[in-house]
Amino acid sequence: MTLTLDNQDSGIQHNIAVSGSGGGTIASTEIAPGPNQTSVTFTAPGPGSYSFVCEVHPRQMVGTLVVE
Repeated sequence: MTLTLDNQDSGIQHNIAVSGSGGGTIASTEIAPGPNQTSVTFTAPGPGSYSFVCEVHPRQMVGTLVVE
């Protein structure tokens, strides 16, 4: 699976870090200022829901990655 961050915030750093069910990071993109795109390719541990966060803005930028 490939996850791509499309950071359109000029001069503001972002990334995506996906956590596994045990809490550890299973994939993350580089932290980089926008505008840019950065990708990470990884093998998902299996079907389920995985939380993700921007490590630069961990309280405001969160979500869920669903693998079917």
